[in-house]
Order: sequence, then structure tokens, then C-alpha cells
Amino acid sequence: MQNPSSIPILLVDDLPENLIALEALLSELPLELEIVKANSGEEGLRHTLKRDFALILLDVQMPGMNGFETADLLRANPKTRHLPILFVTAGMNDEQHAFNGYELGAVDYLIKPIEPIVLRSKVTVFCELYAQRREIEFNRVNLSVQVDERTAELSKLALTLTEEVKARRDTEERLRELNEQLESRVEQRTLELQRALHQVVESERLAALGSLVAGVAHELNTPIGNCVGVASTLQGQAQTMTRELQSGHLRRSEFERFLGDAISGHEILMRNLTRASTLVESFKHVAVDQTSNQRRKFDLRHVLEEDIMTLRPMYKKTPYTFEADLQSGIVLDSYPGPMGQILTNFISNALAHAFENRAQGGMFLNTRLLDEEHVEIIFRDDGNGIQERHLKHVFDPFFTTKLGKGGSGLGLSIVYNLVTGVLGGTIAISNEPGGGTRFTMVLPLCAPDIHPE
Repeated sequence: MQNPSSIPILLVDDLPENLIALEALLSELPLELEIVKANSGEEGLRHTLKRDFALILLDVQMPGMNGFETADLLRANPKTRHLPILFVTAGMNDEQHAFNGYELGAVDYLIKPIEPIVLRSKVTVFCELYAQRREIEFNRVNLSVQVDERTAELSKLALTLTEEVKARRDTEERLRELNEQLESRVEQRTLELQRALHQVVESERLAALGSLVAGVAHELNTPIGNCVGVASTLQGQAQTMTRELQSGHLRRSEFERFLGDAISGHEILMRNLTRASTLVESFKHVAVDQTSNQRRKFDLRHVLEEDIMTLRPMYKKTPYTFEADLQSGIVLDSYPGPMGQILTNFISNALAHAFENRAQGGMFLNTRLLDEEHVEIIFRDDGNGIQERHLKHVFDPFFTTKLGKGGSGLGLSIVYNLVTGVLGGTIAISNEPGGGTRFTMVLPLCAPDIHPE
């Protein structure tokens, strides 16, 4: 799909000198305009049936079909009913005529003699709207193509996974038949069946990851689509600058405007690429095989203090503080790795959401031995809190209140999976009475074995 840079405007007037005058006034605009002229309402209608226009400047008083009749026909045609009409008149200033014009779809009037500044200002508004609409459509088509490509890839992956599951089920059935027929090989066939079942479980897990991949692909469409749109725009502007430079017509103001657009485009590209990179990294944490965590006995206070020291740069240069009250002597037979990841996500979530529009705030971490088999870990902040309608969704994958602003919605979902899965505990969330949010985790001192054999 091509993205032409010129903006088409249709001028309709029965007097050639009026068309020439309007064209001369519009030529002073700092826009690349394509002026199409028509000497009658009939000719103007023929032009609108062949192509689209950003704006129609339509003379009211014309012999034959006047401006009002022309506008009425434009509004009756679904293809042209949304074209903006700017009536040009001399001597029809009463309210009834104005009402008739607006009723027929006019967006405004220009009274002859035309004031150049007024004309250029009104035309500029509609030209900018047209350019924005065309760019949105251009980006929409590109994004649609990318979505179709991703959908085809995911459909192919789903078909492959289905075929693999079917193949494994067929293998399992054949193993059962052989086991019934050959009693002397019972032990060998049992071992093979167990391996086949393990493969089926792995296949089902991959199918679940396939669904997660679809969600990630959907989230990636927005930043990637933004990058494609900005890159395409910058490429077009660079080509235009090259042509202007080679022709010797490049003006300083155009070059400075191009530099400003390039800087803004670069910032947009970096912001969206960073967001995409963060999303992919978070997804890797979700999809990673949790059995890679190493289990050992460790002092909870010692491990958390090391994690806090490592994470201090996250909030060191912010106006927000972190305080820890950690009970000593609590020893866990568990997985210290997820502890650091959970604390990282808590702190980053608080910095991103809890203290928005607040000049100061605090984060607090507390631990205490709950009973002979469990420890309680509380992370809280004194920030803005969470709306009650959002509390039940905060652990859902991809739920975020900052959609389109850098939030991926995976951080607290990862925390929930680590606490309830790897560490074998529970986690609850609530709002503090005085403001802020509290996360309460209850973990067993001896974590469940996540390496069942």
C-alpha cells in the first residue's frame, strides 16, 4: 500500500478567475496540496466519484446546479457523504441560508471577499485531519497484515501440537495392546508406557504455553505496530529530504522540522522497543521450567538482606524509601531464587503504580514465624492503594491499569505462580486502612518437592 504525501482539495466555482484566486491563496500554505478545479456542480460531483478529497470549497451561487443542490447530492451518496464542505458565498449572510447550508452538511462558510488568513487557517485544519486519517488507515492496514501473519503462524503451531498429541496417544494405545498380549514383557512395557505418559504431559504443557504465546503476540502487536508506523514515516520524510537536497530546493525550516520529527520518532521507537523487550523478558520468566530452581536450607533474613542490597539501585535515586523488619533465626528448606524475583516484582510494581503523582512514599517488608511450620512475609506500601474492582484481577496474566503506558501485566502473575507453585504457599492482597497496598504471603518452612520422580 502506497502512502502519497499530497493532499487533494476540490475547488468548485463557475468563474475561472475565482478558481485561480483560490488556488493562489492556497499555494501559500506550507503543505503539499493537489488542487483539483471544477467549473460547475456537475463537474465537481464527477470528480468526487473518482477519488477522495480532504476538503471541498464549494461556491453557493452558480448557474444550473447551485452549491446547496450539489451539497445535497454529495450527502445522498454514501461514498461522498462524509466529505467536508466549505461553502464560499457573497451576499448570503442571513441565518436561514446559513442554517440551510449546515443542514446540508457544511462545516463552515467563507464570505467573499475572502480573508486569506481565515481561508488558510480553516483549510489547514481539514488538511491535517485528512493527513492523520490517511496515516491511521495506512498503519491499520500494516497492522492487519502483521496480525494475519501471526495468526497463521499460531494456527500452524496449534495444528502441529494437535498432531503430536494424537501421535503420542496412538503410541500409548499400541503400548497397551502389546502389554496385554505379551505377559513376559510386562515390566519393560510398563516403563515404556510411563515414558509415553510423561511425553503426553509435556505436550499438554506446551499446548498451554502456546495459548500464552498467543497473548504475548497480541501484546507485542501494539509496540511493534507503532515502530513500523514511525519507521515508515521517517523513511518517507528522509526520501523527501533527499530529493529536496538533490534538487537544491531544501529550505532550512524544512530541514529543522525534519530533524525534530526524526528526534521524536527515535524517542517513540526506543520507548516501544524497550516495552517489547521487557514483555519478552517477562514472558521468559513465565515460560521457564521451574524445576531448574535449586533447593537448599537457608536463613530467610540473610537471603532477603542480600536481595535488598542488590535491589537498592531500583529506588535509591527516587524520593521513595524502603524499610525492612526481618525476624532472625527463621530457617527454610526451600528455594531462595524465587524469593529475590518476588521481591523484585513487588518493588517495581510499587514504583510503577503505588506512588503515581506522589512526592514521597515508603515500602515496608516484614517477616515473622507464624507457627512451627509456616512463616509470614508481608510487603506493603503507603501509596495510592488499588481500586476495589481491580483487587480480584491483580494476579491475572496481562492485567494492568497502565495498558499502552509500559505496563505488561505479568509481574504479579509471576509472583502468584512462584508463591503457590514453587514455594507451596499462599498469597493475599488487600488495601491498607490508611492508604496503600498489602501483600501477605504464608510459606511452609519446608517447601514441597517440585521434582517428583
